[in-house]
Amino acid sequence: MDAAAAIAAKNKQLEAEAIKKAEEELAMQLRVDKLNKEAEEQLKAKQEEATKKVQQAKESLEANGAEFVSQEEFAKLKREQPNRKVGA
Repeated sequence: MDAAAAIAAKNKQLEAEAIKKAEEELAMQLRVDKLNKEAEEQLKAKQEEATKKVQQAKESLEANGAEFVSQEEFAKLKREQPNRKVGA
């Protein structure tokens, strides 16, 4: 085998290895993307469930006479009525 044929064979082998490595990296990236998408969907579902539970709890408290105010409003009420128990 002459030098040119040896170089061509080596180049072909290196090209095949490079293609195989690129395909493996692409497959890995696709798996990572799939797992990230699944994780994002699970997080979104959990956030929606938590938001729903908070809303249900708020509605339940309001039905029992609870009032919701901002932190600023709460601080103002606390200053204006220092002897009143919080939550009473």
